Amino acid sequence: MEADASLKSLIAAAFWKPTTCQGTIPLHEYILKEKQPELYARLAPLIKKDGYDGYFFKAKFRYLEIDGYKYWAYDDLINREKIPKATKN
Repeated sequence: MEADASLKSLIAAAFWKPTTCQGTIPLHEYILKEKQPELYARLAPLIKKDGYDGYFFKAKFRYLEIDGYKYWAYDDLINREKIPKATKN
């Protein structure tokens, strides 16, 4: 998905907090709605509208890919994970 310049600017300026999850949950980053309300207000509806359904174990989420990251909303969070680059064999 190609995001507009103002959304890309909000994404770049945001403080993305690294998760402290351990075990089988991949490392990712997140923002809180209360800390980044403008970014949340722009990105959450876009994920819902233009995203795709996917699963994390048995839980279904809606994902949206922007500039090498996969984003998903969960409660009052927006999470993101770097999409690994494909390797050539």
